[in-house]
Amino acid sequence: MATRLFLWQGVAIVVVTVVVFLLTLNGSATDAERAAAGRSMAAAKAIAHNPYIDSALSGTDPGAVLGPYGKELVHDSDISFLSMFGADGELYSHSVPDGIGTSFSEYGPALRGESYSQAYTGPLGPAVRSVVPVRDPDGAVAGVVVAGVDLDDVQSSLGSRILVLSLSALAFLLIAGFGTWILSRYLRRVTHGRGAEELSRMSQFYESALHALDEGLLLLDSRHRVVLANDRAARLLGLRHAPSIDNPSSLAELDAPAALVELVSREGRLDDAAIVTDDRVLLINSEPVAGRGHDRTRIVGAVVTVRDRTRLQELTGQLENNAVLTDALRAQAHEFANRLHTIIALMELGRTDDAIELAGSEVGIAQALADTMVDIADEPVISALLLAKSAQAKERGVTLQIAATGALDEHTIAPRDLITIVGNLIDNAIDAVAHQPHAEVTVGIRGNERELVIAVSDSGPGPEPREVAQLFELGVTTKAEGGTRGIGLALVRQTVRRLGGTIEVHDAVFTVTLPVREEAIAR
Repeated sequence: MATRLFLWQGVAIVVVTVVVFLLTLNGSATDAERAAAGRSMAAAKAIAHNPYIDSALSGTDPGAVLGPYGKELVHDSDISFLSMFGADGELYSHSVPDGIGTSFSEYGPALRGESYSQAYTGPLGPAVRSVVPVRDPDGAVAGVVVAGVDLDDVQSSLGSRILVLSLSALAFLLIAGFGTWILSRYLRRVTHGRGAEELSRMSQFYESALHALDEGLLLLDSRHRVVLANDRAARLLGLRHAPSIDNPSSLAELDAPAALVELVSREGRLDDAAIVTDDRVLLINSEPVAGRGHDRTRIVGAVVTVRDRTRLQELTGQLENNAVLTDALRAQAHEFANRLHTIIALMELGRTDDAIELAGSEVGIAQALADTMVDIADEPVISALLLAKSAQAKERGVTLQIAATGALDEHTIAPRDLITIVGNLIDNAIDAVAHQPHAEVTVGIRGNERELVIAVSDSGPGPEPREVAQLFELGVTTKAEGGTRGIGLALVRQTVRRLGGTIEVHDAVFTVTLPVREEAIAR
């Protein structure tokens, strides 16, 4: 880039110098002719108006007087040559003595009383001569004075002008070269030796890669301002507008989630830090960027990646529910096999009544659970979820009571949202009382045309009042067990907010109120 700039500057300086030289040369020639004409005319008039010249022309031997006098005038003045003629055209004084006494007829206009100047090439080279008539006291033309100035004498200053112009052009070229060298060092430092074409190709490739990424990418400067955000990051974070390097914006100005603003404001590296927005679960990774060269210890910004974990979290929840249901069915199959063997043994021992009573108790429990599911049979996903949770609770020694009123269908609330809300609330309640005697969890689902109310309570004391405010924050948990904790209730709050509902906590009762979707109301 700097080399091209220097070449363009060099070409521009040379072209300007040539143009100025030609203009100077042309102007100098014109100025030289004009100056020579002025000098020769002034000299010719001064001599022609001298009474001594008129008296000499009217004398008996004008040549003897005017010849030496003309030489003195040329010697003492700034003209190059001088000629004086009589009215008959005879030459009385000339720079070339051999011509004296000859007759000239080319100054006819002067013999008619006209004064003029003209450029011509004479024996001494290019010159300008002025012709002025000499008048006697009566006003008649008594002779002619011709004063000339050689153009070489006038144009002697042209060489100095050209020298000054050439030296100026050389100075400009040296200054341009030095400035270009400084610019070249700067460009090589800031671009790491890459040229303009390479930078352009890199920009095109990187921009295409940024748009093609299925992962959000943010570039932050040292002041935690966003200088670049790809399309995926803008969609995942709901950014108000796309920032640029020339117009960086802080995450707060872009309406980014507050949890993200807090995370990126921390110094250092982040690995898979989870945040929950109104409708997504996002994993944030941040890598500081150090300067190059002497600035390797200075942090100049950070690269932040954003991954959407929402669908993965939903699938994980569904997989956990399926695993729970599978384990419950396997355990029940084993238990039912034992009970069946017991019933068969009782019948073989002739204790038929005991066998019938044992079999009837199991049928009654199953029938009671089936009757409860009838009220919400239009939403099989929730029915399956409650059956799975019932089996899970039973395995952990917890009694799960279900009370459902009002039918649910696919037009009420999206099944995956209900799974997130109901499943996590039940899991939280079961975990809270699993190790307590006479543990019990109650699930109440009540729906009508306007709203759906889900209430989950347990027999435990409930969270401490001071814990309620932070209970739904990501990563906050009251459990001592290891593993991934503190995300279930955060997902519940996220889903409830997105659906425009509310969630309340009183002692050990979690109550969620959701408005029914418009299409369900119209239906």
